[in-house]
Amino acid sequence: MLNSSEIPLIDTLKAILDSSPESFVLLSANHSILLFNRTLQETIAKHYNVEIQIGDDYRTYVLESTKKLYDESFQKAIQGEIIILQDEAIVGKTTVWFEYKMNPVYDIKNQLIGIALYIKNINAQKKAEISRHESEMKFRRIIETAPIAILIVDSNMHITLSNPETEKIFGYTHQEILNQHIDVLIPSRFKEQHHHHTTEYLQSPRMYQMGAGRFIPAITKDGKELIVEVSLNSFVVSGKKLVLAMIQDVTARIQNEIQLKEQVQILEKIAWQHSHEIRRPVANIKGLIDLINMDYDEVQSIPNWQYLEEEVESLDKVIHKIVADTYRDLKQKKS
Repeated sequence: MLNSSEIPLIDTLKAILDSSPESFVLLSANHSILLFNRTLQETIAKHYNVEIQIGDDYRTYVLESTKKLYDESFQKAIQGEIIILQDEAIVGKTTVWFEYKMNPVYDIKNQLIGIALYIKNINAQKKAEISRHESEMKFRRIIETAPIAILIVDSNMHITLSNPETEKIFGYTHQEILNQHIDVLIPSRFKEQHHHHTTEYLQSPRMYQMGAGRFIPAITKDGKELIVEVSLNSFVVSGKKLVLAMIQDVTARIQNEIQLKEQVQILEKIAWQHSHEIRRPVANIKGLIDLINMDYDEVQSIPNWQYLEEEVESLDKVIHKIVADTYRDLKQKKS
């Protein structure tokens, strides 16, 4: 085996370049090929069916769709710039993403030797990146157009995303609420209890659906307190645990329910009055009529006596009906 001093430097350099998965070519100031590696040689042979040679004008191998980009980058590199960029090129009937690195190469006297060009096929990772970006954009559009407030928080309960409906309810713009702790939406006197619940949830995440009666006190930017119902669901993206929170302001609904309960209590009081206070004198009158009928045989001959009995009986039935209807309405309101 030869030692390092016996191996020509150019051969060592060629061996290193040939082991690279990236295509490499060293170009002179007039685009002439000075050096290339095996990866570029195989790529040229595959797409052009020719054998690349030292001294060839590299521009003959540049794809038509990237010639303008190549010329602009080459001129910048000649001026001493280092160029790193990504571009989509048309190869045959398909489009392929490449990453280009172009930089000037100098000798020990700082004289320009040439321009080094590295080309890497990044098609798979770029398309995956584009697909992921498109999915994120669709997800964002769904959230932004949702008719309900939506927040996404990280494992530290810091807000990473909010939608316009959140601003309508709480008054914070997206930039104002971004990276804020979720506690910014909780009244001060409830923060300790809320922190305990969030810690417990993160340790054992589970789904809470809207309509399950999970009501939480909340506070707006201007200090107005609300009652909100929250739906929670945890998910993982790129190894990071996130929580999706959908929030609905139910303050008006809860206030209506409280008002309804107060109305029910009033009706219950009225029903009690009907069943006790009004029915009592009617019952007393009926009792007196019965006693008179028992003690006086001739009472039926008194003018309008029978009419009095019928009217009292009729009044008693009306009161019974009012009480029955009131209790039925109360039952329906409570259900």
